[in-house]
Amino acid sequence: MGDVAAASSDVKTRSRTVRATRPYSPDIRWAAKPRKKKVARTPANSCKNCGSPVRGARNLLCKPCLHASLDVGYKEKQSTQAHEEDKKRYLEEARSFASSLAKVYNDPSAERLFCPDYRPVRGPCACMQKYLVGNGEGRDHRVQSLLPLLHEAQKLCKQKCYNWNEVKRVNGVQTVGLGNGQKHSEQFEQFVAQHRPRLRELRLCERATQRVLFYSNNFLHRCLKTEPNKGRRVQRVKGKAALGRLKTLEEMASETCCQQRCVALARRYATLVEQWRERSQMGQTENRRVLAEMLTPSGPNSTNCYKFISWVTGCSFTTIARVSKQMLLTGGDREPPPHGLKKFWNDKGPLLDGDDGCQQAAP
Repeated sequence: MGDVAAASSDVKTRSRTVRATRPYSPDIRWAAKPRKKKVARTPANSCKNCGSPVRGARNLLCKPCLHASLDVGYKEKQSTQAHEEDKKRYLEEARSFASSLAKVYNDPSAERLFCPDYRPVRGPCACMQKYLVGNGEGRDHRVQSLLPLLHEAQKLCKQKCYNWNEVKRVNGVQTVGLGNGQKHSEQFEQFVAQHRPRLRELRLCERATQRVLFYSNNFLHRCLKTEPNKGRRVQRVKGKAALGRLKTLEEMASETCCQQRCVALARRYATLVEQWRERSQMGQTENRRVLAEMLTPSGPNSTNCYKFISWVTGCSFTTIARVSKQMLLTGGDREPPPHGLKKFWNDKGPLLDGDDGCQQAAP
């Protein structure tokens, strides 16, 4: 024992005290250093059925009552409500800014000169307001440069691809063929193709540019049934599926995505994964259905990981998270929510005589 005590004594040097190495002895048991207990930074989720706390981000099953529905959407509802309030406040300020421009320049069309884009994390864009205000100088020149573009775009937006006087009449009703006469004229297409890049160079976002030139996302990216060989009016610069950069099933099977190894589906169920990939490229609605199908859990805590879903469909994690959140709020409904424009027109009702249908541009 004396040797052990001597060996465990401190050895003093010039700079510091060094503890000598302790030799092993079966008769001596050194006390283990106690570990500090981690304190949870956020309160635990509670079960909707019994109210007992359920810890763990992936633990979606309550042990006392075996209820699979947890109150995980409470904070999300709070954040969504706060986001809607901030967005409403920003849009009111933006509209008041545009209304002041319309009064100063005596032009009602200037009420469209604001950016409506607002993101939950990024916040308001306000690119149009920043461009018009600038550093306080040259505001009149910038506003006067956008107003002629806005007037010309509003005029060309109302022109269609046909002459109303030459339209055929069938059973007393004028028919314009496929598309119901909503296709824009060639002059409008050339006008948008000419001035859209110039406005984007001024650091205006896509939503703000649409406010000036009266076009929609469908106008840019939708393939027309009247001209199937023409393709989109602009080339895609994002999206792995559209650019042909997706991994093959053989490459995917050799990769590692997560601990559950979801990529094993590419080897065992290659036909199913190939069908998912083909359906995801058939359109936005079908793509969301595929995401919902891949996010459908096979158990309380088991779903395909985001990385594997992104490799199959080419969608970003943000899009996958939106579909996952929508399924969580609806209790697992795979059908995508109705488009915002459909809800807008249903709430607005049918257009009356004299209404300007160009305020919401058609594809």
